[in-house]
Amino acid sequence: MRLVSGYRGAGKYKCLQEIPEERAELSLRHCGWESGIRKMQYRQDLKSVYVLGFVKSGNGTLKMGGEIYHLEQGDALLALPGRDIYYETDQNKPWTYMWIGFSGVRVEMNLSVAGFSKENPIHKVRCGEQIGVYIDLIMEAYQTSAQDRLKRNGMLLLIFSELIKDYDKYAGNTGGIRTDQGAVYVKEAARYMDAHYNEKIKIQEVADHVGVNRSYLASSFQKVLGCSPHGYLVKVRMEKARSLLAGTDLQICLVADSVGYTDPLAFTKIFKSSFGMSPRTYRKIAGKAKEK
Repeated sequence: MRLVSGYRGAGKYKCLQEIPEERAELSLRHCGWESGIRKMQYRQDLKSVYVLGFVKSGNGTLKMGGEIYHLEQGDALLALPGRDIYYETDQNKPWTYMWIGFSGVRVEMNLSVAGFSKENPIHKVRCGEQIGVYIDLIMEAYQTSAQDRLKRNGMLLLIFSELIKDYDKYAGNTGGIRTDQGAVYVKEAARYMDAHYNEKIKIQEVADHVGVNRSYLASSFQKVLGCSPHGYLVKVRMEKARSLLAGTDLQICLVADSVGYTDPLAFTKIFKSSFGMSPRTYRKIAGKAKEK
């Protein structure tokens, strides 16, 4: 058998190390489990890797970033890249501890919708048993074949799917702080509109970009920002138009075109609805204010 990058197995410790895929949304770096470990362990080789640890049974303590966490069965904890961590098992009730290490271009977004962040690195999960099944399947698929490679990353995606489903179902009952997962999509959609406001974009295009359906995006915008996606786009365009009117000598039709409107009359109507005056009147007032 050819190994992926490294595989170590013993009665109470198993670990698989993976070669990461460049530019993947999520890419497995290593995973494994250990049971009844020595009194104190120290890790400082996380580098650019995010790690999620799960306490399958027993108790233990973990120190990270100056904070000490007392962990028990069902707890999950996020270790951020570059952080030194110390951990030890309870001598009276040794733990069985599972982990996955990963990287990727959308790690933070996926962690956020699963309920993990720098401010809230720990919470209880109810899907630990299923996660353990997926980790065991990863450990079994350690050859360099395309089949095993796809299986490993497939299991990683399924782990995140379970975590997101679990968080969405139980977060409201844990007493912890819950950030609506829709806020992540709102942030990404807003960023897209901020960058493309001068183009003739449609809200369906924005929804497709962030990977959700249009109705879900609309309800998320309403909850987070109190307006629709289209309302947000109009606000962005009008603010940009106001800046151009006050700071340049561009003709009104060119200002309209610069903020995504090919019809100057439609632009004027929307501008007047937003600010209570026409673009021409606003420019005059802004000009007089500059003279003072």
